Amino acid sequence: MTTEAVDWRRATTPPCPRCARPAALTARYPHRWRNAAGAWVEGWREALLCGHCDGQEATARPLLTLLASEQGVGAPELTRLGPLVTAWLAAVGDRTPEWGRLAAEAARWRAGDL
Repeated sequence: MTTEAVDWRRATTPPCPRCARPAALTARYPHRWRNAAGAWVEGWREALLCGHCDGQEATARPLLTLLASEQGVGAPELTRLGPLVTAWLAAVGDRTPEWGRLAAEAARWRAGDL
């Protein structure tokens, strides 16, 4: 994955679905998989970076530190941001759902709590 293929946002992030706190960053990136017929399907995945939930992950820590900098993310930091986002996405990109959490979130959605 190249940095150019990643669409990342800070200003318009949804709340974290795990803890409901504000997210630090969302990133949308290309993803492909094989369908039941064996053909490749091209699509997109989205990952959300949460300072509370992801703060202990090795690839998230430097990214969260940079995003939390008092100086903000200016031109000098942008050169560091791309590789940090790419490393973080490589670590989280192959996550599979935690079925218990997914069922609980679906129940919350059906109950109108989301």
